[in-house]
Order: sequence, then structure tokens, then C-alpha cells
Amino acid sequence: MYIDYIFFASNSGGTQAGTSMGIGLYELNTQLMPIKIDKDKANEDTLEETVLNIINSAKTELGIHKEYTITEF
Repeated sequence: MYIDYIFFASNSGGTQAGTSMGIGLYELNTQLMPIKIDKDKANEDTLEETVLNIINSAKTELGIHKEYTITEF
């Protein structure tokens, strides 16, 4: 059984970051479909930038060497 899409509410970026890392590590062909539930906040990082920052922090903590880009989200 394969999962083509995962739809979920995206707020702080944590769920999206963890799910993105898992999809990348296991080389799954699954597309994330985040649904932004917060209002836009002026002068803050985009959700994509936040997710990439979380992933990069987690990679360091976990010793993962895979590279992720903002275009993957």
C-alpha cells in the first residue's frame, strides 16, 4: 500500500518538518499537503523557512547528512 498524499494542518512547522524528514530519509514518493491554519504575520519567516530551520536543527541533533531544500515543501 502506498500513500500518495498526506493532508494535515500546519501551524508551527514541526509536524511538517518531521514528516518531510521521514519522507526524504525513506525516499518515499508521497506529497505533503499542508493546510496553513495561521494568519500571515508581518516580518517573520515564511512557513517554508520555518520548516527548513527545524529540519536543519534536527539533522544536527540526529547526525543526519541528507540535504533538504525549501522547494521540497
